[in-house]
Amino acid sequence: MEESEEILASHKRQTEERIYNLVVELLAKKTYLDPDLSLASMCKAVGTNTAYLSAIFNTRLGGNFKTIINRYRIRYAKMLIIRKDTSIQAVYLHSGFVSRSVFYAAFKRETGWTPKQFLAHYQAGEDHLMDFSLPL
Repeated sequence: MEESEEILASHKRQTEERIYNLVVELLAKKTYLDPDLSLASMCKAVGTNTAYLSAIFNTRLGGNFKTIINRYRIRYAKMLIIRKDTSIQAVYLHSGFVSRSVFYAAFKRETGWTPKQFLAHYQAGEDHLMDFSLPL
C-alpha cells in the first residue's frame, strides 16, 4: 500500500471512529426518545451523510438505523413497564414511538410478546428479562 493510500485509510478509520463515538453519545443522551428522530436528523447532528451513517449503524451497531433505534426504544419501554409508573397504553408516548400500533408491532417483533405479556412474564420471575443491555 502506498503512503497516500495508508493516509487515506487512516483518515477514514478516524472519521468512522469519530462519527461512531458521536452516535454512541447521542444514544446515551436518549435521543431515541424523540419521535421525530430520523436518519437525516442524526446525520445532521454528527456531520455526515445518510449512506455513511447507515454503514456505521450496520457495521458497528449490528443493524439498520430503524432497527437499532427501535431496540433502544423497546429497552426503555420495558423499563417503564416494569416500573409501573406509566400505563402500558401510554408507554409508547414516553418511548419515542409515533403511534401505539407501531409500538406494539416493534415490541412484539423485538421481544416475542405484547407489552402486557412481557409484564406477566416479568412478574412470574423470569430473571433473564432484567437484562437491558445493548451492545455498543
